Amino acid sequence: MSGTGRVPPRVKDGVKLRALALLLVLAATACGEASADTGSFEGRTFLSTGVTDGGQPKPLAANTRIRMSFTADEVKANAGCNHLSGPVSLDGDKLVVGELGSTAIGCPPGLSEQDQWFAGVLSGRPGWKLDGDTLTLTAGAVTVTFVDQRVAEPDRPLLGTRWTVDTVFSGGVASSGQGSAGLVFADGRVTGSTPCGVFEGSYTREGDRLRFADLMHTPCHDQLHASVVGTLADEATVSVKGDRLTLTTVDGRGLGLHATG
Repeated sequence: MSGTGRVPPRVKDGVKLRALALLLVLAATACGEASADTGSFEGRTFLSTGVTDGGQPKPLAANTRIRMSFTADEVKANAGCNHLSGPVSLDGDKLVVGELGSTAIGCPPGLSEQDQWFAGVLSGRPGWKLDGDTLTLTAGAVTVTFVDQRVAEPDRPLLGTRWTVDTVFSGGVASSGQGSAGLVFADGRVTGSTPCGVFEGSYTREGDRLRFADLMHTPCHDQLHASVVGTLADEATVSVKGDRLTLTTVDGRGLGLHATG
């Protein structure tokens, strides 16, 4: 063998193959970890079960519960009044939430402060821990514990449940649907009332789409009444999560409702 310093082709090929194999292992490991992390949250909704501050219970405003839902890259939250949303990612054991957007519902006393408090929790890179159906967020001395909605609050049936309007959506803006407006779906029929009058019509369902027809209603000049019958005038996407129903028209108008019976 001559002393030219040349590496035999088989040796070079073996080194390349071992290096390539190592890179593939590292890439597969990294991808597996990333997909496992995001997959743990994606498509899930969590409801608060308790809040502590400095180890002491921190009561929420009466009749409120914090709700968070995740897509692949967005978190949506509600702490009792306005709806928050923003980009989300994981940085190790930290939940990283980007700039939060918010609806502009006029909130009763105490709820605006609770909205701002929880927005601060989300924006402060809280620590997170997911143990099965239990999610824990920790921000400084504050700990918020959640449970998966499917465990805490199974989806109510669309049919036979009385749904009461609490939010009206229009042009990307949400407002409080004050009043006793509500509706009930039966097999192929929808009936209901608002403080202004009554309505009744038929519908068909295809997947998550409801197509309404033959809607009859009391003629009156009331904004809430107009929003309800306007949503039921043609076609809407239907979504039931726990005790919440959302109806959204193709042009972005719609109603948020909760189960009351």
